[in-house]
Amino acid sequence: MRRRARRTTAAALLALAAAGAPLCSKDPFDESPGARLALYAYSFGDYRGELSVKYKPWTDFKGWHHRYVFTDRPDATQKVAADGWAVCTVPEDYMPPLRADRPRVLPRGWDLTKYFKFGHVADVLKRYDYVLHNDMNFMSRHSTLFHSLPSYGDIDALVRSSVRRPDSLMNQW
Repeated sequence: MRRRARRTTAAALLALAAAGAPLCSKDPFDESPGARLALYAYSFGDYRGELSVKYKPWTDFKGWHHRYVFTDRPDATQKVAADGWAVCTVPEDYMPPLRADRPRVLPRGWDLTKYFKFGHVADVLKRYDYVLHNDMNFMSRHSTLFHSLPSYGDIDALVRSSVRRPDSLMNQW
């Protein structure tokens, strides 16, 4: 059984942007054969300076050519963009209204962070078969104390090695 990747044209991306979806500075997606994998991170508010101050350029992205960073602060992304990331500006009205009562007021960036972290996949990423999230704090500092960036090749091999049974056997399980 083969997964069908969603195909989104440049015109469709512009229509999404007009409809309030994130608008990306470039589109690294291509039609190369094999599994389509993308790396993404986000920083809303740039409160810790992950985009503007702390970001250090990478010497090796370990094969990750399709990289996206989502932000509400495109003015703070010069270092990230120069390092080859597609910077996707998230509009102010992107997130649906919250339905929960809150005991305290939280910054909008906190809400967007949780929205992207727990289950929301931006339309620009839906064209990929698999997406890998990495925390922007790690991407900024390259701290390998608790985390490392897996290579694209390792993730691709993992995806390709998943056990696949013929459709005729699926009903026997």
